[in-house]
Amino acid sequence: MEILWSLSNLTAGSQSHIMTFLTSDFYLISRELLNSTNSNIQCQSLKIFNNIICLEFFDISSKIIDEEFILSIIKILKHKQSNVNIKIVCLSLINNIFLIGNFTRKTSSNTPIQISNNNENIESFEKFDEINNDLKKENQYVIFFLKNEGQEILHDLQLDTNIDIFKKSKLITEKYFDFERD
Repeated sequence: MEILWSLSNLTAGSQSHIMTFLTSDFYLISRELLNSTNSNIQCQSLKIFNNIICLEFFDISSKIIDEEFILSIIKILKHKQSNVNIKIVCLSLINNIFLIGNFTRKTSSNTPIQISNNNENIESFEKFDEINNDLKKENQYVIFFLKNEGQEILHDLQLDTNIDIFKKSKLITEKYFDFERD
């Protein structure tokens, strides 16, 4: 347990610290421990990856995120006995993964949006919403999450009695899945 805590501290450091972790055997071991039945071990392993997967370390993050990794998080969130800390870290990870997915396509739309006068404002905002919805639909991580019951899991988490879990799951749902609202 102390080793995982130390690795979590290591990955909260600089890019060189993260690279040291990723090139060690501890990286693969930590990924395997995401599937542990011990909630303390599972939580520490999640925290390690939550430190790494962010826009600041975009290049590194995009190499870590794969279907197996996302499935591990989905499995954890599906488990009804997961504790509050685990659920909160998983939701933070999911949000960061989706941000990475959005960032990879940020430049995919070269359609300029110009607002020149009041009469064109509505049309311009509608065009922006259309582009924004297209970007959401193209996020490979969001699509994979959807195909693996992710939206249902987020819906269930919005029924959680913990306010932080409710807020995080609602925010992710509104940001990435609520297409009618946009």
